[in-house]
Amino acid sequence: EASRRPHARPALDAAVMLESAGRLPPFTAFGTDLEAEGALARVASQLAYQRELIIVCSDAAPTASASNALNTVLQLRALGLHHVLFLSDSPASCLSMRGALPDIACVWSSRLPKTMPANPGLCAKMYWGYAFYFYDLRKHYAARLAIEFGVNVLQTDTDVVWLSNPYPTLKGIYRGVQLVSMSDTPLVNAGVFYAQDVRPGDGAAWVLRELSRRLHLFITNSSAVKQYVPWAQPPYFANIDEQTIMNDVLRSSIANVTSYAQATAHWEVKKGATGTRKNRTFRWKETAEYALLNFLGKEVPRRKVRAKLNATARVGELCGAPRLNGLSKYPLHEVGSPRPARAWLSIAPLWLFMPFPSSFSAREIRTCERNGTMGVDGAGGAPFVMGHMAGIRTGAWSRRAILRAHGWWEAGADRLLSAYYGWANRTSRLALAEPAGEVRNGSCAAPLESGPLKQLDLLVGNLILISHALGRVPVVPQVGCAGLHKPGQTIGHRVRPFTRRGGAHRALLGTCGWMPPRTCYRLHYSTAAELVDAKGSHAAELPRCSSSDSRPAASPQAGPAAGSTGPLGSFLSGIAGLLGRAPVAGGRRLEEEVPTLSQLTRLRDAASDDLARARAQLRAAQNGPERRQQRHHEHVEGGGPPEGHPHHPHHPHHPHHPHH
Repeated sequence: EASRRPHARPALDAAVMLESAGRLPPFTAFGTDLEAEGALARVASQLAYQRELIIVCSDAAPTASASNALNTVLQLRALGLHHVLFLSDSPASCLSMRGALPDIACVWSSRLPKTMPANPGLCAKMYWGYAFYFYDLRKHYAARLAIEFGVNVLQTDTDVVWLSNPYPTLKGIYRGVQLVSMSDTPLVNAGVFYAQDVRPGDGAAWVLRELSRRLHLFITNSSAVKQYVPWAQPPYFANIDEQTIMNDVLRSSIANVTSYAQATAHWEVKKGATGTRKNRTFRWKETAEYALLNFLGKEVPRRKVRAKLNATARVGELCGAPRLNGLSKYPLHEVGSPRPARAWLSIAPLWLFMPFPSSFSAREIRTCERNGTMGVDGAGGAPFVMGHMAGIRTGAWSRRAILRAHGWWEAGADRLLSAYYGWANRTSRLALAEPAGEVRNGSCAAPLESGPLKQLDLLVGNLILISHALGRVPVVPQVGCAGLHKPGQTIGHRVRPFTRRGGAHRALLGTCGWMPPRTCYRLHYSTAAELVDAKGSHAAELPRCSSSDSRPAASPQAGPAAGSTGPLGSFLSGIAGLLGRAPVAGGRRLEEEVPTLSQLTRLRDAASDDLARARAQLRAAQNGPERRQQRHHEHVEGGGPPEGHPHHPHHPHHPHHPHH
């Protein structure tokens, strides 16, 4: 143990940071099937930088999930970490990803079909999707790279945000620890972990190989459950969730016993459709697996070792600058071997691999804001190294919206979505103007003063309406956080504190970003932070603030400014006339930008009257004798709604239409 004791983190030189940008050879294995002979060796030789490799998995469908994956890659690259292996599902997906990121190192694998296996368990039948396909691939290749090629592997999920370089901590405090994993119930999270210095025959090698073996076995052969859980009865659930299986494997290695008790046996009992649950004479608490779970619940904590560091380690790249005098670790055995443990597992502290959003992450963000250390001249600290949104159960679009509100969305992450939804067709933006003579970031992206959240929603809604009427992209403004929540309460889920680092975004620190409601997740809009990001390459598109005029100077692409002639000026003048006030381009308080409730009520009533008349005319046309006769023939001859009807499945507005 003394020989493996980690030391205090050394100075942050290039060797510790492991920044591979500009230091990698050409990647000639693009689009390669990793099951081809010699393919994995070629990938390792070209992409592993000083024996380090990062694995990211995703398909290339135009979805928020693939955009989150691209955002993950771009965030890592922004940290100088270009040794990222993008593991996809086909050569075509790699080509699509190359269109979004030209030098992406993308490969795929024929190891497992993407479709549901031929002998699926109830787990696969109920939940099958790309997640299980990638569970198998990433665990298999992580094991091979670490054991066969001596590569240190950082595996990351894509519902994450990387804010700081993890290597100073992994190579400093945790050097000598073979597996460093994110905390979760009952022990670790399987989506984010780091494997280093794994040797054939040690406990870490056993864990990686056994985890890969169990996943592949139960995915491809659900009947194998009977071999390891003798009392199980078909139909088998055959759990193929990587996290529960990884915890079973790790606890087996720590206690040096073979256990299928939690991930396999317990799930045969939990799901009511299994043959085991239908057996009324079965008693779970009388089984050996139930006793083994109780044993592991006591034995695993007992095996934990607290190791002192040679010197106190301070993580200065984080706002809170946490200090460590020691770390906890678990021994990893090659199960069944009489040899003592030769590898260790550590559960990463929250500041390293953070569950996000959480009370812990909110506390660290507040620490950054309170200390004023975040985002100063591009050298400020981050609240944590990596945040993992495993607890967000509302889907990939929701995660994307959260990241954008925080300012953690990278330019280029939406290229697949942009091509699919036609967002690229709108290049001109519409942003709120600055007061006279005020220039911030040179982009009219300064925050508004705070006010009630409902006023922010009204302002954003009106801005979106005007922008889409003009064929522009609305730039959602930042807003002061105070006043959006009651004193003593945390900021709600509809706004998020802006926490992006970098001198260019300094003016936006201390503000909050708008979170769209669920129905607006697919809305095409830009944020103030993204406007600042785009300034370098799309400067001509940005509205500029003039020191001698209360309006932003109009550029050829941006179009006329508020208060001027042209479509925008006419549109705003018309709205201002309805509201009984003069159109203005200045004014930064929400009260000056948003109509009063009585004015909105009058507009709503007028619009409702118009809508009611239109509906009455439509009903009259639909219920006429000619239309009734036409509907009768459609019903008799077609057996259903006509193809052009919104209820027809091929109609573009039908909820099951592929483009809906």
